[in-house]
Amino acid sequence: AYQIDSEHGLSNDPIGADRYRLDIDLGKITFVHHHLMSMEYVLAMRMKQMYECYTVRRQQLIVQQLSEKIKALKSAESNCRTLYEQNKYADSPEPKEFYDRLVNYQNELRQARNQRCNEMKLDRDLLKHLLDVWKEIKDIRRANGYTTTSVKLIIKQISGKKTKHYEQIQQQIEEEIEDEITLADEQYQREKEAHTKIVRNRKLQETRKKEAKKRLDKKRAAALTSDNVDGDYDQNDITIINEEDIYVPEKPEPRKRDEIRTTILTKYQNAIRPPDEPEFLLELVYSEPISTDSECSARERARRHSVQNSSDIFARIVINGKIMADTPKIQLTNEFEGHFGRIFPCYVVRTPEIIKIEFYEVSTRFRSSLAEVYLSIPESTVTSENYQLQSIEFSSNVLRQFNPNQTTAVGAGIPSPIQFADSLSTYLNIEGVLNAGVAWGVQDDVVLVPPDYTTSKAFLNRQMGGGVQQDINMQAINLSDMKSLIEWIKQSNLDPYDPENAFLINLMKDYRNSRGDTKLEMNALQHFRLSIDENDEIEQNQQMNIDNSLRFKLLQARKENLPEFKDFRYVPTHDYLVKKKYGIFKRFMDRQREAAYGDTFDQQFQTRRPTRIDLVRRQGEKQLRKMREQISARFALTSTRKSFNEMVVEENIPDI
Repeated sequence: AYQIDSEHGLSNDPIGADRYRLDIDLGKITFVHHHLMSMEYVLAMRMKQMYECYTVRRQQLIVQQLSEKIKALKSAESNCRTLYEQNKYADSPEPKEFYDRLVNYQNELRQARNQRCNEMKLDRDLLKHLLDVWKEIKDIRRANGYTTTSVKLIIKQISGKKTKHYEQIQQQIEEEIEDEITLADEQYQREKEAHTKIVRNRKLQETRKKEAKKRLDKKRAAALTSDNVDGDYDQNDITIINEEDIYVPEKPEPRKRDEIRTTILTKYQNAIRPPDEPEFLLELVYSEPISTDSECSARERARRHSVQNSSDIFARIVINGKIMADTPKIQLTNEFEGHFGRIFPCYVVRTPEIIKIEFYEVSTRFRSSLAEVYLSIPESTVTSENYQLQSIEFSSNVLRQFNPNQTTAVGAGIPSPIQFADSLSTYLNIEGVLNAGVAWGVQDDVVLVPPDYTTSKAFLNRQMGGGVQQDINMQAINLSDMKSLIEWIKQSNLDPYDPENAFLINLMKDYRNSRGDTKLEMNALQHFRLSIDENDEIEQNQQMNIDNSLRFKLLQARKENLPEFKDFRYVPTHDYLVKKKYGIFKRFMDRQREAAYGDTFDQQFQTRRPTRIDLVRRQGEKQLRKMREQISARFALTSTRKSFNEMVVEENIPDI
């Protein structure tokens, strides 16, 4: 990627007409939570989000749709049950099909009822949370004596026959209870029949084993009285006796009706509205007057001053780790919204891997990072003529804390000061939504995409410049004239190492070998080759020479800080100057051999009949070597550690 001028949107692009352009459109940014928000702002944003969800759910009518689905499934299940009872004893495969279909209807009906119950619970919980948040906002306004947001929740009571709706819900619950009782009875009958069958088979097995044992006893007695000592036993009887006993499970017990009723009523306990509770319709408006600065406290005035003077932000476009552009500074409104409203052309030489937008907060004295968001790589069909802006959510765990005695700003990256009783603990992280779009640029009706896309201009030029797939130039040549074809291959500057050109290159080689014409050779050296098969053996030999080089081993050992080579300075210039049997290599190999075969060396040392002084000297050498290794390891570890003063240099800020 190439850096562009942030004022003019141009780049010093060295690739000229073959450059590829990404148009990044940054629109509106809205902060769901900002560290300069007050607690009333935090609750207002939360209520706004919940109200949007509340509105969507009311428009979708999920509970009503599931109720209609349950009615349809109930009717289909009843019809299928009737058909199954009528054809239950028929010899055709229809009874099994009807039974399978009946089981599927029953499972779908149970899933639909459970889903409707869960959706009703969600509606109730959402309504309760909305009312709780609105109550907290009113308490905060009443305690502070001023208003900082314009949100207002209007609660309207829907008039109508509430008892009729409650009776319908109760009737549906009773139907579900009866269906569950019927299914439980049917399940019990099936389990009872299966258990009876298993018990019958177990009794038959025991009878067969007793009869087989009697037959074997008779044959064994007859064999003892006769001359046949070995006996001629029936193998089938032995197999029957050695059969594994059939496992008989516990006898199933029917489910109690009261237990089923209690389970279903408990499920609907927090899902349905009591008959004495009115039905509400909520409406969120922005008509509440905001208090002026003179009506607010000093802490609130300090927060508003910070919003006006210290909340400017700008965005930085980063592609593959390179800074492409910085947007102009924009000031956030009182609703913590900002508008960039610009398209930034970014020139790349290949398809980017990462497109990142970084947001920074700036003031007169400092600049700090707020958040970052990653944009998706556009498809080749998404151009600057047909793209659309998308809402992309972002979040950041940046820590911002303020003194509560000086400002009403709650900060960010901290637990929420207000926790509701039936909800999990939440953190106030910086969150927001960015409206942005990424598309490939268009110039002179040509989409400027990299060559790895099939619709790119470079890809089309490569296909037209040579290859098996280009048909226009191939049709313009008389294939019967091989000499003209070979001449065209040379002039088209084909890459001989491209697999797409293998057919034409082989055709040219065969023609050259058959004619012996050396003028038809191609200059293959001007084309890039990743690897050449002819040089593999040479590279292997070179690698073997490097591995066997004593000078290379000496340099590698010095780099690894081995004790014998750690402070070695005079490295010979050639391998033959490094003596393996003498000098430093000899001491190193002796130590390695002693470490590998320590017991053998001790035995050899004992055979020499050493004196007491030799034993003490040898033990001292071992201890000294071990101590040196430990000290070297500790010194290497300590040298890598840096103190705070070495890493951070704090300078006094001048008093301006």
